Amino acid sequence: GGLIWLAAMLIAAVVLARGKRVVLTLATLIIVIFAIGYIATAAPEQKERFLHPGSGTGRIDIWTVGGRMVEAEPVSGVGAGNFTVSSIHYLLEPGSLPNSQYIADTPAVAHNMYLEVLAELGFPGAMLFVVLIIFGLGCSIAALSRFRLSGQHRMQALTMAIAVTLIGFLAADVFASDQYSRELWLLLGLGPALLAMAKRMEPDAAA
Repeated sequence: GGLIWLAAMLIAAVVLARGKRVVLTLATLIIVIFAIGYIATAAPEQKERFLHPGSGTGRIDIWTVGGRMVEAEPVSGVGAGNFTVSSIHYLLEPGSLPNSQYIADTPAVAHNMYLEVLAELGFPGAMLFVVLIIFGLGCSIAALSRFRLSGQHRMQALTMAIAVTLIGFLAADVFASDQYSRELWLLLGLGPALLAMAKRMEPDAAA
């Protein structure tokens, strides 16, 4: 998840930046080379995990159960916060899983924010969740564009940092369950706030 976060942030920074893409691209290549070299030489356990992921440290089994929840309750879901409580009921049907440690012994979250929201809230709740994400991220990108046009370089840098961090956060949550994280909702909430500031700081608005 951390590596995916880093990769998504670097790609987002290159895409959103204007005038500095060459520098950011070179920096990205250096970081990627350093990360590959570190994993290949100093982190043999991580290297083995990448080459032979197996069941994803139990994630595959958990995701299988999550998929069963969605199939059983596609509209209403199993209820907010009930993933770990309800997972045991989907362990044996339609077929038992080879590893039940993170379902029966020590119930774990889905380790996938989108799957967990879908399983708990159903398709209507998941669609609303996605709309909120798109709205918050869209506001940040719109604010970045406005700050860039009005020449607000400091606010432009701040907004870009927030947007890039949010994109990395959302990408990493394919392997984590952070839908109740304060950081996620803070980053999403900053988008509309920054857009409102950008509109007020435009030359026409100031005049």
